[in-house]
Formats: sequence, C-alpha cells, structure tokens
Amino acid sequence: MLWRYLKGSRLGMKFRRQYGVGNYVVDFYCVSVRLAVELDGASHEEYAAKLYDAVRQKDLESLGIRVIRFSESETTERPEEIAERIRTIASSLLT
Repeated sequence: MLWRYLKGSRLGMKFRRQYGVGNYVVDFYCVSVRLAVELDGASHEEYAAKLYDAVRQKDLESLGIRVIRFSESETTERPEEIAERIRTIASSLLT
C-alpha cells in the first residue's frame, strides 16, 4: 500500500522498491537523500530478528544511509500519514 505513495516521485523525490544497498536489500530507498525505509512485519518482533535488524541498520548507517522503520500494520492502516512522515524526513535530508 505504501508503494502507491512513494512511486513516481509523488513525494517530490524518487524512491526505489526492493533496492540493493551494500550486502542488503531495503524495502524502499531514495538515492538522492540516502534514505532507506524499512517495513517490519511480525517476524521482526522475535529476539533473533531484532538483533539482525540492529546489525543491519548499523551497517547501513556506516554507509551514510539513514534508516527509518515502520510496522507493516502502521503502513496498512495509515499509509497517507506514513508517506507524509517519510516526505518530511526525506525533505529534511536535502538541506
């Protein structure tokens, strides 16, 4: 659902879906501001997944990439609000 708001530069910048960065594939990525958007489903609540996500986020941040996370339920229930939050964060990275 969120992709409908991100595709086609609808937020004023281009996002890519399932984009390879380093050794990882991120859910959505904006190259121009180096912003990765990750959607976390229920499996991300498990202890091992939380550890992996922390290492993964640290690795991406070491490449100069800002990572923001949302739960899948948030994006399903309030996609417009989440898209606006992403736009605000991405816009702030332009300056």
